[in-house]
Amino acid sequence: MTEYTVTGVRYTMGQGLSLDERSSLAKEFIKGIKIGTRVILEAEPDNPVDDQAIAVFVDYEIRGRIAKEQCPEVRQLFDENMQVDAIVSRTNEELAFFVTIPGAEEHKIQLPEVSRQLPESPLGMHVRMPFSNPEKALEMLGKKLTSMQLTKESISDFIEKAEHYEPLLDMSICYSDDQRISTVYDRLNLILDNKDDFEICEDNLLRVQTLRKQLRDRVRSMHRRWDSGLEKAFINHLDCLRADTEITQYLFKSYCEAFLGAKSFEEADTDTMVKERERLQQWFKKMDWSELRDPRQLEKMAFKLSYLRVSRTEIYDVFGVLLLLEQLDERLRDVKPTAMLHSSKPIKPKKTVKKKSVENPMTLKYYKHGNNGVLNSQRQRVHIVFKKWTDWGWIDKNTSPDDFDAFFEGKPRHCNIIWKGNSTILTILMKELLQQPYIEKQKGCAAKSLVKQQFKKTANFDWSRIDKGIEDKIQISIIVLNIDNPLPKRPGRNMEEEVDIRDAALQAIYSGLLRSTKGI
Repeated sequence: MTEYTVTGVRYTMGQGLSLDERSSLAKEFIKGIKIGTRVILEAEPDNPVDDQAIAVFVDYEIRGRIAKEQCPEVRQLFDENMQVDAIVSRTNEELAFFVTIPGAEEHKIQLPEVSRQLPESPLGMHVRMPFSNPEKALEMLGKKLTSMQLTKESISDFIEKAEHYEPLLDMSICYSDDQRISTVYDRLNLILDNKDDFEICEDNLLRVQTLRKQLRDRVRSMHRRWDSGLEKAFINHLDCLRADTEITQYLFKSYCEAFLGAKSFEEADTDTMVKERERLQQWFKKMDWSELRDPRQLEKMAFKLSYLRVSRTEIYDVFGVLLLLEQLDERLRDVKPTAMLHSSKPIKPKKTVKKKSVENPMTLKYYKHGNNGVLNSQRQRVHIVFKKWTDWGWIDKNTSPDDFDAFFEGKPRHCNIIWKGNSTILTILMKELLQQPYIEKQKGCAAKSLVKQQFKKTANFDWSRIDKGIEDKIQISIIVLNIDNPLPKRPGRNMEEEVDIRDAALQAIYSGLLRSTKGI
């Protein structure tokens, strides 16, 4: 069997980390991967860098891509879902591992042509927002589950994949997602109706029954989406993309370079932006359906996109154009009328308003200066939180301890704290802290304003973007700051500087207090 190289592992691991940290994480992953591990290869025709790319899923997450020069050969081995199963054949303990495709020579096929419902994207092939890794896993598992052959031998594998599939369904935004949910639900019913023929054990039977109930609720919700839920899902997805600075910066940068002849909107020529704004609006006006011609009518647009059975790729074309029009409108709000001669629909100049004086952002009012004993305990706990946020990569390692300490004084000032984690963690962390009884309420001090004014980030309250490990770290921060909770000491030590602040120690001592706050 031919052996294929999987490269670029570091670039699919450790979002938000430095290149060295990603490389170290990738090496540890490769050292730990076992020979014979089953993986799934899937074509990435929507990859904005290389439309011939092939993603490699290990444990239902993208862990790398097939070496570019090998992609044409591997793509010939795909099934109708543009996928193929493979196994890990060896590793080199660096930044690559190797896979083989058993029996692939038996099913070489021609990949199907994908037809569009909407006119060709005005952004071209390489100006696109990439799907998130969970969305890619949703697509991959949906195709796999609907095409798997159900046999006595494959039932356990089907159940395992379905259990990973169900939590990802919150990101369903297109018709194909809904169709796959229904198909998987029907296949679960088929398994239950023929449980004796499939010789299902009691444990697997219970898992199938649980999955069937979860999918039944999903299918019912899916049918109700024809009312208002569909529009809400569409708009929520757009809001999440709008708040994801990593995705939007990639979109804006590639667009400016491709269509504005500049590296950023700030450097772009005004007349060019006016023409581009008109060109992007014309894309909507070319649609055959009136509901899509006005990009301001998002509810009608969402309904029509689903009715037309538009793919996730085409919906992302719509998302990208909407976000770019927002940016162009913002940049062109204050242009002089002479610069608008090329526009068929002039933009109204923004009303002149008196600029407010620059004020310092708010800080958390935590310290109690009237009691030295309490104050000393609070300062010690703030120092622990400072160490943990640094270790976790949430704040820059060069942050001054004094600046961090000032963030808990409650006095308006800019604390110069550079936030390195994603904005969702920061937003939810600030929201949860402000709800604690030991943080004094202050007028004008809200999570959204802290995120924007103190940290210069865009607030994002979407819990689905953080995992259980991050939830625990947020809770540990909240618990540590509460002086009613004990601090872990090193065995045989009582001195203040011997507080044990390792993650394992904090997890152990607060295990009874840790809980999921999602949804509060």
